[in-house]
Amino acid sequence: MTLIPHFGRFSEVDHLIQLFHYQMGVRGSLIPALSDYRNLIGARARDHLAALGALLLDPVLDAGRPPTSVRILPYGSLFRAPFHALPWRGSPLIEPCDVAIDPCIRQTTETTGKRRGAWVLGFGGTGLNAVEEEARQVAAAFAFDAIPVELRTGGFAQKEALRQAAGSALVVHVSCHAVYRAE
Repeated sequence: MTLIPHFGRFSEVDHLIQLFHYQMGVRGSLIPALSDYRNLIGARARDHLAALGALLLDPVLDAGRPPTSVRILPYGSLFRAPFHALPWRGSPLIEPCDVAIDPCIRQTTETTGKRRGAWVLGFGGTGLNAVEEEARQVAAAFAFDAIPVELRTGGFAQKEALRQAAGSALVVHVSCHAVYRAE
């Protein structure tokens, strides 16, 4: 693993991330007058992605040999960078390799007071064992990185467990079926 602590022109990276997200917001707008500019907006978004790829990927990745996987622990505005979509050697990074974006849990636990580790809750209900298996896999990934994790599945992953997790964990992952209600 290679740790790159300083990319240099961070203000430029931050600005490009803001521009890209602005373009995506405009592109997703339902305002009829903006539909005439869809191609221009797409071109600008691609330009922003290309510039981000040059700043964030080119200094780090070996141009001669594509990696099989890239694991990124972003900080600050880099959490908003679409790493998987950044162009590298002519195609999005996700095409030649697996891309994993990991939260910086180990770095932030020292500065977040009493919140520590991760809680993973998985409630599949009747016949949805895949949901609880997902929870076990997520918990194993946290544990593999030496992050303290509390796993609750089935009847132990109820509303009270969620309240407890929300009050004590730095990260809460919930695996379940859901229906969104606006009220």
